[in-house]
Amino acid sequence: MKPSPPAPLRSAPARAWYPALTALFLTACGGPSGPIGPNDAGPAGAQVAVFPPPEQLVDDRKVEALATGTPTDKPVGAPTARVLGIGPTNVPSSIRFVFDRTMRTFDERDLAAEIVSVEPSVSGKLRWLDARTLELVPTSPFQPASRVEVKLVAAQAEDGTAATPVTWAFVSTPLHVALETGSLMYPNAMMPDGSIALTASLPIQADALRAALELVDGASKEDLVAWPTRGTRTEFALTEIADAGAAPTASANSPATPGSGRLWRVTPQGGFKVGHWYRLRVAAELRAAAGPLPLGSELTAYYRGPEPLSVSDVACGWPVCTPGDRWVVSFNAELDPSSLAGCLRVAPALDLGEPKVEGWSVVVSPKGARVGTEYRLTVTNRCKSTIGERLATPFERRIRIEEPRASLTFPDGTGFLAAQPDAPPTVEIGAAHTGRLTIGTARIDRAALPTFLAENLESWSGFSFATAKADKTRVVEPRDPEQQIPVA
Repeated sequence: MKPSPPAPLRSAPARAWYPALTALFLTACGGPSGPIGPNDAGPAGAQVAVFPPPEQLVDDRKVEALATGTPTDKPVGAPTARVLGIGPTNVPSSIRFVFDRTMRTFDERDLAAEIVSVEPSVSGKLRWLDARTLELVPTSPFQPASRVEVKLVAAQAEDGTAATPVTWAFVSTPLHVALETGSLMYPNAMMPDGSIALTASLPIQADALRAALELVDGASKEDLVAWPTRGTRTEFALTEIADAGAAPTASANSPATPGSGRLWRVTPQGGFKVGHWYRLRVAAELRAAAGPLPLGSELTAYYRGPEPLSVSDVACGWPVCTPGDRWVVSFNAELDPSSLAGCLRVAPALDLGEPKVEGWSVVVSPKGARVGTEYRLTVTNRCKSTIGERLATPFERRIRIEEPRASLTFPDGTGFLAAQPDAPPTVEIGAAHTGRLTIGTARIDRAALPTFLAENLESWSGFSFATAKADKTRVVEPRDPEQQIPVA
């Protein structure tokens, strides 16, 4: 029994404008009139077509739903077929030939080159999904980093007319390379372990990768970007990452496991130099261990060595420095604790206690600081970072010690209104304070509340007691901070 004729694939008007729309899409995305990406590159000097060809651009998500019936108009001439790749672009799970008419079918059989040929060869099955759709299902993987050509060699229509041969090509699992950090627009600092991580989509031989890498040292990023020939070539160590804990976060389109030949570290000989910039270039000729096609396009990234050690800030309390405050000196890198002796100097002389490293800061707790005295804190070049870089320029900051300013804090973070059934509302504030406080109280009845709020409510900062007029005030001397001050 012959299969029932299905509905048309596309109407004639749709087929008329579809190639024009496809050409516009290719131009915008880097097709024939735009740049050729890594997936499109072939061996040096070879003329490689853009893949997939414009007439084969089909949304994979819609392929399964395409009808494969008899067209509205009776086809003339030799049978023709469109080729559809099903599944991922670079690793199709099947390939379909959709004919413009009913064809002579056969039972499922092994892939035969006299019907459909594949180069490089794979094993597979041929089957007819219906009278117009022949499907190739590969049962072995395509060779990676290869230009795969699938050709319909022979097929016949019901009347015996031979179909026009058609060839479809794609790049199978192309080679991609990703660098963990660094870019032209957003240069990153050196890696924590002093190396650059490289991830490849396919296994690479160490010798091939080493030959494709170039590391250049320069005085500034501007020189390295503007003048590709400037800079000094730097020797580097290339090692494969075998430890899962050291695996980079960068992606080369598919996950990689340590020891797979896809994860590598590039380390400049002698480490990154302080204040220098580096350009890492991966040549377009780099090839994977399997597959003839190279990377296809050059990859370049820029890295910054450690910045010269410098002081970022000095802080000792807010809003003023008081006798009991810690002094915090912040740097742009972590300091070596062994360099703290003599790192800080103060005049007049003051016991700074034992300096401690906290992150990228050095913290001291001075003893005997006197109110009204101005101290000159000097950060000397004895300070040294964990990579051995000493402070390039001594830093000086003057610190004046003042009396603690009056402050009010709420132990539980809140104040509250307590309404009594037979008495006016009262306000209670439980507070601990560190200096002399002036406390004002005011009683506001309901009739006066709108006026009070209008005078004291600020649109941008809300209500402020600081501007409110008090009925009476009283001064409270410093007391035990554990005690509370009730105000009614």
